[in-house]
Amino acid sequence: AYSDTGLAADTAYYYTVEAVNAAGSSPASNEATATTTALPVAAVSSFTVNDGSAQRSMVTSVTVTFNQAVTLQTGAITLGLNGGGSIATIVTNPSGDNTTFLIT
Repeated sequence: AYSDTGLAADTAYYYTVEAVNAAGSSPASNEATATTTALPVAAVSSFTVNDGSAQRSMVTSVTVTFNQAVTLQTGAITLGLNGGGSIATIVTNPSGDNTTFLIT
């Protein structure tokens, strides 16, 4: 048995096997492919839109902080409206650490 650890999420890996002894090595086996699973989506536990210093209608951005680094794809963060629907968002990572994102 062989265990390959430390692999990246959502990535294909390719393996072949050869037998080796004092007489030499065998031809390589047929190639086997294994793909790791994608990481689960990180949940936002909470955030505050009105911190008391501005009226909600005047808020122009929201900062979302995850408890671990995440990789976001285009459109991965969408703000929902109380009455339904969503608003378009522009997401930046000003800290560069992939834990804090500014939504404007």
